[in-house]
This record gives sequence, C-alpha cells and structure tokens, in this order.
Amino acid sequence: MNTTIVTAYYDLSGNKKEYLETGRRLMRLEHPLIIYTGDQESSDYILNMRKEYNLLDKTIVYIIPFTDLYFFKYKEQINKNREIYWPTKDERCKTDIHILLISKFYFMKKSIQENKFNTEYFSWMDFNILTKAPNKSTNYTSDKVYNKLNTIFNCPRPKFTITVIGYWNPDDYNDLKLFYSNYKYICTGLFYTTEREIGLTIMDKVIEYAEYITQQGYGHGEEQLLGHIIDQNIDSFTLTLGDYQDAIDNYYNITTNIYYIKWILDEYESQNKLRFEKLLKDNNLFFF
Repeated sequence: MNTTIVTAYYDLSGNKKEYLETGRRLMRLEHPLIIYTGDQESSDYILNMRKEYNLLDKTIVYIIPFTDLYFFKYKEQINKNREIYWPTKDERCKTDIHILLISKFYFMKKSIQENKFNTEYFSWMDFNILTKAPNKSTNYTSDKVYNKLNTIFNCPRPKFTITVIGYWNPDDYNDLKLFYSNYKYICTGLFYTTEREIGLTIMDKVIEYAEYITQQGYGHGEEQLLGHIIDQNIDSFTLTLGDYQDAIDNYYNITTNIYYIKWILDEYESQNKLRFEKLLKDNNLFFF
C-alpha cells in the first residue's frame, strides 16, 4: 500500500442518498481510503458501501460536523467579503460550499499528519470524481480509469503532482482585487498526489494563504490559491498538463487533449520561459 486516498462528503444539497451514490465508484478503489463527513448517517452509508466491496480494513471515516470545520469560523467574514466584492458571483458556490472547498486542505493535512495507513504518498480525490464528465469526457466514468488509478497509486510521481489547466503570471497575485475580478483557471483541485513530507508543508502553506486571502476580502475558489503556492515552492511540484478531464489520463505523459495543451504551452513559451521549460520536463516533452 503506497498511497492513501483522501476525500470528503458533506450534505449541503439536501439530496443526501442521491449524492452519496455518486461516490460509489470511488468506494470500489482497493486502496486505503479516508473519508470526512458531517454526520453518523452519512458515515454509516459510506462504510456500508466499502463493506460491499470487502474494503472495511482499508477505510477510515471521520465525522466532523460542518460547523466544526476549521474554516467555518470565517463564514461571517466570507459573507461580508462577498457583499462587498464578488465579481465572479456564482450561485453554485454558496458560502458553505466555498468553506467545504477550502477545507480540502485541512482534510489532507490531518490525514498526512496522522498517516493511519503508514503510506508515503497521499492523493486527494473529489468524492464524486468518478461520476463526473467534464467537457462531456468519459475519462472518469469509464471503468478503464481503475487500471490507471491502480498504476498511479502503486507508483506515484515524485513531489506534489497536480494538473495545470491554464496560464497565469506570478505577478497576478500582487493585485488581489484585479486577480479576483475574473475567474482564473489555474490547476485542478479534483485530483492530485503528493509525497508525505512535501504534502504536509504545502498544506500548511495553502491553509495559511487561504486565511490571509480571506482576511484581505477575497478568495472565491480553492484552486486559485494553489497558483501562488506553486509559484513560491516550484521545486516541490511536478506539473502535469490538461483540462479538468485529463488529470488522471495525463498523469505520466500527455495522452489526451493535445490541442488544448498546445494552447497552454504556447502561452508559457511566449510569456514565461522558465515555467515553459519546467512543463516540458515534467511532462516528458523533449520537443514542442
């Protein structure tokens, strides 16, 4: 067992059973799995699913009520921030959902610190990732994904491996009001892997930055926080390339969405040569 998978389910939609079932495909993974949830009913349902696949010995469920989540203390501040400045307003990402999204970093930190399954690597996977079809792709909904994930979890790439999905300039973070004036597509938050020690360091840094951004009146989205952390700790990251649907398929090499990736690389080649060269190296691209 080389990788612990971390995920979370909280009932924020009112359709508990329906949404719990979207995690069933994830429950089939034969790897150590830690799930965070907010109530006993959800915990029981999750454990029953893992039991169906004879995987209880590789399962831990933590019950942490939503109001006890680390970032819940910022709810009033987040609401105030949004009343003042929220140009990318999206009703799909209400305050409670935002709190849950940035709580991913806390869930990862706790899991890495405790390391209950004694693994060297950890992976975040959104609870419903294997039922998602970003851009109408079947990359996650096809059963072929299981062999790909088994390979990844048995032999993860070094450092903190995450998929870059767009161009950004490190200087963008110097003006937070301008940065948050439109939604930035930077990297995927639905799937990534990390070495234990590097992951713990990165989680500490991104949690600290999330708090800082919130206190400054911004922070609408969790993926945007990671760009700054990547910039400040570039040697701790392995950066793969693709769109939301490509995080697993392109984990080792570019296999899908070539034209989209070419567009990303063109941006970096013209505006950030050092990042361009790193992306070529990390994706085993010897020429472009």
